[in-house]
Amino acid sequence: MEKISATCAMEWSIELEIGLRSKKPGHPIEAIKRIGHKLQQWSMEPSITLAISDVYDMVPGEDILFASTIILRLADAFCNGDIEVRRCILKVFLVELQHITKKGKNYNGILSRKRVPNYLELLKRLLIVYDSGDLEAKCLTLRMFGCWAGLATDSSHICFLIHKSMQSNHDLEVKASLFAAGCFSRLSEDFACIFLKILISIISSITRSPDVRLEAVRALAKLQCSSAITEYAYQAGRRVLLDLPVDDVKAEMLSSLSKLASKTTLIYLDQLDLLQSFLNHEYPIPLKARALRCLYFLLVGGSCHFPVRKNILSALCSMFDDNNLPLSLQCLSLQILCKIFSTRQLNLPVSDIPDLVKVLVVVKNSDIPMTKRRLALNLLIDILCSMKKGGKEHYASSANWLSNIAQLQGSSFSGPLTSSGCSLTLLINNISFLIMDQVNFLVKEIIFSCHKEVKCVENLKSGSELFVLKKELKSILYLILRLVQEDSSSCLVAFSKLRCIVHYLVSLLTEGRGETCIASEAVSQKETNYETNDIVFRPLESDGEQITVILAFILCLCRFANACISILHETNSITSEVRHIVKDVVNCIKLSECSCYYTFEVFCLIVHSFVFDYGFKEGKGNKVKVGDEICCPHSIFWFHQECLALDFTKKILRRGNYWEVYKAGKYSCLQGLWFAATFSFRKLIDVAKSGNYSNWIKALMLYVGGESEIKLLLFPRAGLELINSFQYSSDSDQPFRYSGGETNACVAEGYDWNAFRANLSRVCGRISSSEKVLEASADFNGVFFFQRWFLNLRGSFLQIVVETLSLLCSSTLAEDKYKNSTRLNPLNATKVTHDMHALVCALARVSFRLNNLAKGYDLLATSFMDIDAVSFRGISRLGFICSTLAFCTSFATNVLNRPAFKNIISSSATNLEIYSNLKIVQDLVERLMDIDYTIARKLMKFILAKEEIKHGLYSKMNIHGPTLFDNVSLSLIQSAISGILCVQVDLEVVDDKEDLIAIFLRGLQHLFCFITKWMEIPLITPKYFFSVRPCIGSELYIFHANSCHRDEIVVKSGVQLPLNLCIQLKNASKKKCASITKIYCVLAVRPADRFTNGSGRLAPAQCVLQTHKAEDTLWLSEILLLLLRANNVETDKEHQNVVDDGSFLATLACFEPNKLGLGFSTCLLNISDLPEGSYPIKWHSCCVDDRGFYWNLLSLNNESVFTIKKT
Repeated sequence: MEKISATCAMEWSIELEIGLRSKKPGHPIEAIKRIGHKLQQWSMEPSITLAISDVYDMVPGEDILFASTIILRLADAFCNGDIEVRRCILKVFLVELQHITKKGKNYNGILSRKRVPNYLELLKRLLIVYDSGDLEAKCLTLRMFGCWAGLATDSSHICFLIHKSMQSNHDLEVKASLFAAGCFSRLSEDFACIFLKILISIISSITRSPDVRLEAVRALAKLQCSSAITEYAYQAGRRVLLDLPVDDVKAEMLSSLSKLASKTTLIYLDQLDLLQSFLNHEYPIPLKARALRCLYFLLVGGSCHFPVRKNILSALCSMFDDNNLPLSLQCLSLQILCKIFSTRQLNLPVSDIPDLVKVLVVVKNSDIPMTKRRLALNLLIDILCSMKKGGKEHYASSANWLSNIAQLQGSSFSGPLTSSGCSLTLLINNISFLIMDQVNFLVKEIIFSCHKEVKCVENLKSGSELFVLKKELKSILYLILRLVQEDSSSCLVAFSKLRCIVHYLVSLLTEGRGETCIASEAVSQKETNYETNDIVFRPLESDGEQITVILAFILCLCRFANACISILHETNSITSEVRHIVKDVVNCIKLSECSCYYTFEVFCLIVHSFVFDYGFKEGKGNKVKVGDEICCPHSIFWFHQECLALDFTKKILRRGNYWEVYKAGKYSCLQGLWFAATFSFRKLIDVAKSGNYSNWIKALMLYVGGESEIKLLLFPRAGLELINSFQYSSDSDQPFRYSGGETNACVAEGYDWNAFRANLSRVCGRISSSEKVLEASADFNGVFFFQRWFLNLRGSFLQIVVETLSLLCSSTLAEDKYKNSTRLNPLNATKVTHDMHALVCALARVSFRLNNLAKGYDLLATSFMDIDAVSFRGISRLGFICSTLAFCTSFATNVLNRPAFKNIISSSATNLEIYSNLKIVQDLVERLMDIDYTIARKLMKFILAKEEIKHGLYSKMNIHGPTLFDNVSLSLIQSAISGILCVQVDLEVVDDKEDLIAIFLRGLQHLFCFITKWMEIPLITPKYFFSVRPCIGSELYIFHANSCHRDEIVVKSGVQLPLNLCIQLKNASKKKCASITKIYCVLAVRPADRFTNGSGRLAPAQCVLQTHKAEDTLWLSEILLLLLRANNVETDKEHQNVVDDGSFLATLACFEPNKLGLGFSTCLLNISDLPEGSYPIKWHSCCVDDRGFYWNLLSLNNESVFTIKKT
């Protein structure tokens, strides 16, 4: 448990005293600076309560005593020290003043009055300095009064001194008094009213110096103690503004009025109109510049948000096109427009803003500076996004935009402009064309800058012209990515231009190689663009492979293409045209024989090149024609992707670039290419010699080896051919003979699923071994925890599949059914009925485990705050599959409720099974809401028919939408759920025993088909799996509130247990800690966990993933959610009944962590009914960040134990 500042206060106070008394030059100054940083940290922490004092074994009030002592010593030093000491002390409190200003009335730092009881003594020491008569000392004291305004506002004497100093003839004293008065005006309305009159007289005075008047104008912006005072100050300042001459004071007044307007909605629009008038009239450029910056402050940084008026937009449009203004102001006007369109929904048709078409001219004109053109491109994209959000009323104006773009490009469009949607799509595509023109222009400009001289990547130093051009290229490519996210059709336009650019670059490479006038240089580590967090061993040094600036840009374009493909994959919107373009780009790079062909970026494109080639060949339904065979498309695609990945990996390996081999293996895992991944990691085992690195590669090898064995079992001929290819240096040396004809054979009824089941058990053992290898390398920080948890869930899923197949294949009913697909006519109905009952009960238990596994995947996805969105979706996809399989497995429980079974099944067992089934259906409905609403509605009717759901359902997948699955997977899931739903409907109306058995067997067949077909689809590993880092978690420290024994928790029998709690976030950055607003923690005790021997606190242990601990975490997370939902009035009764089921005792604690992730709370655990003995306190925590997202926190320390005794 980390210390808080209050526990170190006595030590800090002593160190300060020693430093201040030191006679060595500079030592007092250093001591003051050190204590200043410590006081800043202390001020961020909450006040010390009695519970916190008990946790740290502090005397109540100790923190206030030492805080007052430290500040009093600083006041003494200010009183008795020299001018340098006084300046240094003032700087300390000026920093604290920023914190006071930010918090406002909610300030509770070290200078709050309740934490400084001796503030009168502090003020006396300042008054002594003020009365000394020295001008500089008096100025410093006045500024100290401002910093301590919260302590001095009630002192009429100090207020009088400040007012008196404002009448001084010394400018320094007046400015210091204005600073102090501004600080007082934030807290006192009476003082602010008097101060405002003095300010107006100073600003209007012609005898005052310009510096004093400027300081007075700045002080006007501090009159914010109430809305009335702010409005009054604004109106007074605006009246003065009209009479001021055009100088710096007038410009500063615009800034002060804008700051006042940003605090209240009453004057916000008036200030916008005022600024707009300064932009339109013939004012000097400096004044226009200030008005524009004020407008930027209000529209971009202000807290008030109103629809932007047309006159503001027109003024901004005229400014960015005004060549008389400096370039910086033109760019600033474009930035404001970008912010307006990116954060606000348009309330004006685009056709009503004719000046905005000037943006197109800026984009097209190559003589305009690059920075301005890029901002104009940003603005075009922001406008498009705003138009899409604004609705159909903005689409009609797209035709005018389209014609303007066509005229600027010198082309016309034959597409139908009558359709608003088509018009907007054409507009997006042509803006894509404009942006790619800019890319083409930049590439040629960069190449021309080289002048065919010796230019290499390492020469692109920061600040150089080439470096700036390259940075600009990346920023423009990012704009295309934004457009692709909005409309996937723009990708085709971008890729068409990209193909031309790559061909141009390759042709330059070929010419340069022939003329030998372009020198090469080794690619730098920066150009490989690897992420430090994603690696477990450093890439090898350059092997001498040479690369020019041109090659670097080819790599940049390849990365861009891969990013576009990723976006298209997420939305399932890849077209055949895009696929053929990508294949052409890859072939062009390959034929050029340039070194960038053997890089990870090109590898990613090559993996997809076969899919692009075969994805739209002639086929029927979900089958694809390959040669003379009709096969499942995903199996054919998988096999040829494996071939391409293996071939390319071997080529990289021959060049000795092991880092690229590792990245290729990683990408193969992400794409489900297990044979290629196995080959990559097998070659790296001998290279990675370090302990942790070696264990990581070994674990990967076991994992991918197990997954590749599954593919080998399903596709033995293809798998053996892939394995045999490992011995060849290149797959092109030994062509593949597999045509895909065995795909149907391995899923047909003749396939030996018993043998598959036995071999699958061996795969589970491999995955378990992979988990154990990582466990051996684990440490206290939770490194490899995600990987071990993921492998544990994967192994559990495969084990459940093994058991389910065992049930389906070993059952007499199943054997009869699969031998002949006709209706079963059993000779002994009673025996068949008992067989069905045993099978149904076994499937019900499997269904329950699958449902828990789905929740386990949900818990995994929400337990890592730094997880990427793609990995989150991938894990959620696996949870969805488990939930679907649980539903398909649980259909059989409805058989138990049919009349034919009433004589042999007890009613209690029946009710229990139906209850479990309904919970499983509810879980699936929550996941299906945004994926397939039609099926979800059918399932909801099934639930409501049983009167189980009393409250509204919510969607667990609402952040994913319909693109969570690809078309093949989604079709398979929909087919399985629809088939089981039909079985459920038939079970509701059937009464005949033979019909019931036939329907039951039909349901088993649906279940069997879904499992076998799903096993063919490769598992996609989350990208986060390769992020090897300590996981973000929490440590909870529990203390008895009424005991002086800190090392044990002992309580008398029959009483409740009061607890003091301290929670600490671990492995979280300061930024991440600052984003967390609340932490919730559930503490639970189960009577069943009682043991007779035990100490008060378990010894700390490293974060070990064990089966029972994973089950406890899932159980506790569900209780935590129920307790949080219990705050809702509508669901209070329902959830409270679940929490108070008698099997455990639970309580909820809430923490408000500081910026270091440290929080404190108290709770009362009702253990009065528990018998004597020792009990572990199990706990689980979660947090809510500033975006409202809910995250589970992993428990990184052991649970505490309390003991109940009679005396």
